Amino acid sequence: MAGEVIHPAPDRAARATQRAWGVTIATGVMVGVLAAGVLIAAGNDGSTTTSETAPAMEGAVAADHMGLLEPGMVEALFGELEARGVTRYHAVSIRPDWATFEVEVAPGAIQYDTITYRDGGFGEREPAGEIDTDPDATYFEASALAPGVVGAAAARAAEVAGLPDRPVSYIRIDRQGWWRGILTVSVQLESDSYGSAAHVVWDGSGRHLLRDGS
Repeated sequence: MAGEVIHPAPDRAARATQRAWGVTIATGVMVGVLAAGVLIAAGNDGSTTTSETAPAMEGAVAADHMGLLEPGMVEALFGELEARGVTRYHAVSIRPDWATFEVEVAPGAIQYDTITYRDGGFGEREPAGEIDTDPDATYFEASALAPGVVGAAAARAAEVAGLPDRPVSYIRIDRQGWWRGILTVSVQLESDSYGSAAHVVWDGSGRHLLRDGS
């Protein structure tokens, strides 16, 4: 229903906590498609974007094998980093079992560090690199992502790419690449036996930008 706020089912929230990810999925974490238009997918022919919104996770996520790509997990990790003083990100890469967060060293700094999340906890900050563009045009805040858009993108990517049985390899969130300046959520699907892969891109609000199915 348009405007409906989707919360994780109590049993899923409990399982997420018990798996010792190091974060708690509170029942107040918004997941899936939260408001009308949060995730707008391309039509099956790939010709145009449509006003179709993603279903509210109706069987779209097989919970246990998605790991950090499950609804609510990314939001929980962002929340933990915010509590540790992180405010802006250069890029975020998320796989089912680990994630890396490239974070601004200090407000307005051109340097960024990497923080890795693996085996239920965050590692130490490690120097990672420097940007050569305006910090305000490069870094982004977690709040720039529509609530639930990452989990919804993970759930819908294979379907939108026309490869319904293809697992997600990883998701990258940044303002780089072809869509420089636009915050994007790029979902990379696993390669097939011939090495052919596909990726699907949405912007941070959930509007579909690209389908590269193969």
